Amino acid sequence: MSKFNTLLFVFFFAAFSFAQNFSVVQNNTKSESPSVTEALVVVHYDGENAGNSIGDGGTTFIAGARFTPALLGPLTGGELRFVQFYYAQAATGLTVKIYDAGSATAPGALLVNQPLDLGSLTVGGWNEVELDDYVSIAGTDLWVCLEVADATGANYPLGCDEGPANPDGDWVNDSGVWEHLAGFSLNYNWNIRGVVEDSPAPAALFFDNFDSYTAGTGLAAQNPSFWTTWDGGAGEDPLVSNAFSHSSPNSVVIIQDNDLVKPFGTTPYTTGRYRISFFVYIPSGKAGYFNTLALFNGSNSQWALECYFDVGGNGRLFGGSSTAVTFPWPIATWFPVEVEVDLDADLGVVTINGTAILSWQWTLGANGSAIQKTLHASDFFGDNANCQMFVDDYTVVDLGVVPVELSAFTANVNKNTVTLNWTTESELNNNGFEIQRKFGDDQYVTIGIVQGAGTTTQRTNYSYTDVDLVDGNYTYRLKQVDFSGRYEYSNEIFVEVNAPTEFGIQQNYPNPFNPSTNIKYSVTEPSFVKLAVYNMLGEEVAVLKNEFMMSGTFNVTFDAASLPSGIYICKLETSYAVSAIKMMLMK
Repeated sequence: MSKFNTLLFVFFFAAFSFAQNFSVVQNNTKSESPSVTEALVVVHYDGENAGNSIGDGGTTFIAGARFTPALLGPLTGGELRFVQFYYAQAATGLTVKIYDAGSATAPGALLVNQPLDLGSLTVGGWNEVELDDYVSIAGTDLWVCLEVADATGANYPLGCDEGPANPDGDWVNDSGVWEHLAGFSLNYNWNIRGVVEDSPAPAALFFDNFDSYTAGTGLAAQNPSFWTTWDGGAGEDPLVSNAFSHSSPNSVVIIQDNDLVKPFGTTPYTTGRYRISFFVYIPSGKAGYFNTLALFNGSNSQWALECYFDVGGNGRLFGGSSTAVTFPWPIATWFPVEVEVDLDADLGVVTINGTAILSWQWTLGANGSAIQKTLHASDFFGDNANCQMFVDDYTVVDLGVVPVELSAFTANVNKNTVTLNWTTESELNNNGFEIQRKFGDDQYVTIGIVQGAGTTTQRTNYSYTDVDLVDGNYTYRLKQVDFSGRYEYSNEIFVEVNAPTEFGIQQNYPNPFNPSTNIKYSVTEPSFVKLAVYNMLGEEVAVLKNEFMMSGTFNVTFDAASLPSGIYICKLETSYAVSAIKMMLMK
């Protein structure tokens, strides 16, 4: 950035100017950022807009935030769907730009270039723009940026917070070089945020980004409990390298005669679905190779897949046939590789750089010869003198694992107290639950934590009581967190806190529904209560409540995933009254 200018307007008229091109203005109004639904997560470094905004004296510039694995890692498997930004003063052009991971000081490939319709935006407030093409979250760096044009040179279009600047929240580029606002005495973060559909990846069975090792030393020697070599021969253990990395600072480099193996256990997997994924970088003029083994047992090993990255950017895949399937691969660029194995369906699928290249019958092996229906290991082998393949962010996940199976989540209201009850049928690696609540249209806040059961196949019941609430509408959800930090949200429960004056069931919401809906009902005096669902033949298909209850307004979620489409009757019965509603399930 060649020139900067810092301009602080206290009331639009009084100004302090500096001999640079960028400028910041304090506007008269502030604005809170938009809320999002429970399935979405906002990632950001900035605080709320404090009335400040920045311009560049007529020069088009790109403002951005680099979201790192610390923020995006738990959201791996989700999608970036929206971008939020504070549009303070009119621009002559705004374009959303999303970049892939690059280095620590500059983004990689441009993934999204989406010009915005200025007439549809709110000037002087927060805006949320849906991306035309959602961006998958891989858990690595993602740069969320906004290109700002102001041909007038008089306005300060893009909002910022009060600071202090986060080194990943104040990136700017107006001359082809990425720099920090803080480097020009502008100690702010851009009001730019990403909104991610939260679909966390299954908990990893194995993960290694090689960053905890010493570069220049053999990998298997540093972590023999995780990695091994084919038979321990000289030169088989590859070196950890800091020459290239997908997630800084290290990777592992496979050269001629290296033979690195990741076994998945003493015995192979025999059932289930698994995904093996990693990133590859191969310099110009170099090659690479890997295979996937149904059985790792020396000379008796069984190859299910072989993949050659040949010199020049062409590759060959062998799976199910001795005839190769060819594909292109990007030279001197990090790209993802995925091998998905469904042992139950006897199916293998290979995806390289986002494109599905090959699917085949797993038990036909790498060359069409029969092998056993198992999965045992990954193998990275330097098969010739041209081999120099860097590998990073190696991950194996069990696609069939449901970390926590939540079977019920209900809320009971008694005067100004809400009692939440939930049940899990099984748990895997469950650290616990954050209980989150929002009042009206406010943001969610965490009000308590309940310890999880770790790993269990037994049904477990939980409860949390929220007391001394003022009258009004509340929404609750659970945030289940595992020991690795990954998390997922439950469905929402809606609660109205006030003394009920009318017995009955309110119409379920949503209606029609698929597959679950929320049912709200009121009991005006203590009684034994039965809440049940019936089909149009009068057959009882679900009992949602069958116990003595105090007066209050209650909510319950009805999950009809196992039922066919149709009309159902939900009936509330007490010792003194009966109420019923019709519900429509549409699949």
